[in-house]
Amino acid sequence: MKSKAIRLAIAAAMTATAFLGQSNTGSIQGTVVGSDGTPLSGVRVYAAVKAATQKTKAPPTLVAYVQNGATAQPNGKPPISSPANSFTIPNLPAGTYVLCAQTAIPGWLDPCHWSATVPALSLAAGQSLTGQTVVMTKGAIVQIRINDSSKLLTLNPGAIPQDVEVIALASNNAYYNARVSSIDIGGRYQVLTLPFNAPHTLIVRSKQLALADSTGAAVPAAGHVQPLQISPAAAAPQFTYTVVGKSH
Repeated sequence: MKSKAIRLAIAAAMTATAFLGQSNTGSIQGTVVGSDGTPLSGVRVYAAVKAATQKTKAPPTLVAYVQNGATAQPNGKPPISSPANSFTIPNLPAGTYVLCAQTAIPGWLDPCHWSATVPALSLAAGQSLTGQTVVMTKGAIVQIRINDSSKLLTLNPGAIPQDVEVIALASNNAYYNARVSSIDIGGRYQVLTLPFNAPHTLIVRSKQLALADSTGAAVPAAGHVQPLQISPAAAAPQFTYTVVGKSH
């Protein structure tokens, strides 16, 4: 009986400690919209620790993220219904955060990468910040076609393929990888979303495969380099490359 009482006392103490720990964490709630006011769904929103000095546009340390829309519940309960462009990030310790947003849908820019300034939020212990709005700016969609009649491309390349790298290099030396948008019998499309009127360098390269550009010229081992600066009034450029064999 005594040992059982001790076990119950320990369990109660652990429960109380867990409860106190949870009460010291807060949450951030809000919605995601485009710069034109369009509600955006299917966006991964995350709260990141705001660094004291942030020299590049790369996001600060990741803390937590949530897929906006319906929120899953434990124990097999049905998800909590919420607007498609809403998010809740729970269990955040007190601190200063910025809200970042990523989407697989081309045409929208993560504010943590591309905004000149990202508003910082101060979250107190146990506080619930509501009514926050994450704004994603429209960008230019750059489409890269990789033709592959010889079937040498990786069948399941993932979101960011390694066999053919497509990179946009910014003026501050930050770089961004093109994502796969579709795969078909003749090859695949990879896309980048870039801010308008900002100079970038497009680099297409492969360590595994030999490539040719749209003129038939061989792509050097260091990659094909193309300067980019896209105006909102101009059509976004498209580039085509062809896999012509394996690299030697």
